[in-house]
Amino acid sequence: MDLQSIRQNQLDAGLPFLKLNHSNGLRTPGYVPLKILSIEDGTVLKSFNHLLHYNKKVDFIEQFNEKLLVKQENENLQILDVRNLEL
Repeated sequence: MDLQSIRQNQLDAGLPFLKLNHSNGLRTPGYVPLKILSIEDGTVLKSFNHLLHYNKKVDFIEQFNEKLLVKQENENLQILDVRNLEL
């Protein structure tokens, strides 16, 4: 991972979360790759692709405790449980 692509990082409920700059503009390719890392040694605990509405701008992706909040333009807020990947 290129360190210049990291826009922000945060620690919430013991889970590190990195926000990355999108390299090809404002529109999305249809998914966002996500990884949950161990705060102890940085090993990948879970890796998955979260599907997005194709060609819609991402307003924000935020972590709140064990939930991932995803909002895209003109779409409803998606709340994903990162433990079991259920919406």
